[in-house]
Amino acid sequence: MSKKSKPPIDPSTDQEADQIDEATLFSELMADVTPILTDRVRLKDKNQLETSAIQHNRRAATEHRITEFDPISSMAESVDADQALNFHRSGVQPKVMQRLKKGEIPYDDQIDLHGYRAHIATAELEGFFQHAVSERFRCLLIIHGKGERKAGNLPVIKNLLNQWLPEQPEVLAFHSAPARLGGAGAVLVLLKRDR
Repeated sequence: MSKKSKPPIDPSTDQEADQIDEATLFSELMADVTPILTDRVRLKDKNQLETSAIQHNRRAATEHRITEFDPISSMAESVDADQALNFHRSGVQPKVMQRLKKGEIPYDDQIDLHGYRAHIATAELEGFFQHAVSERFRCLLIIHGKGERKAGNLPVIKNLLNQWLPEQPEVLAFHSAPARLGGAGAVLVLLKRDR
């Protein structure tokens, strides 16, 4: 007796069946998907990424500071790009000021404000300063830059700092940083120990 034998398996038909099943499955899964019409991404401006609550808080916190500071109206106190900042309260020893000027007092934290607009720099500075005071930091490095190098332009952030820092009761002294830390484009700020 002869046995009926099964026909040999054709590998090409099995692959075709798998491909048809995969294609059908893929089509079913993608049925609700909307195709993308463009391959370009619209990037949002940094300010648009912030929530409106954060923007509102920043505006409210700095509104009074913005109206107070005007480097042009306070010409007697204004400094130019290459002029060193220098301030100390009475009782600060000359040796302490020399160490600050040379950058020998290690700074605990730093912030880079150069390139910022005045109102944004003020908001960043106030937040940074509050954090430094709460952490009981002793010395800070603030990079303010030298402003635009156009004739007659005063460095806005540098002048803002020169006016704002002496108003802070926690500030004991400040001096432009040595060249290795930014020179006339940065300032080292010494905070009071007991505050």
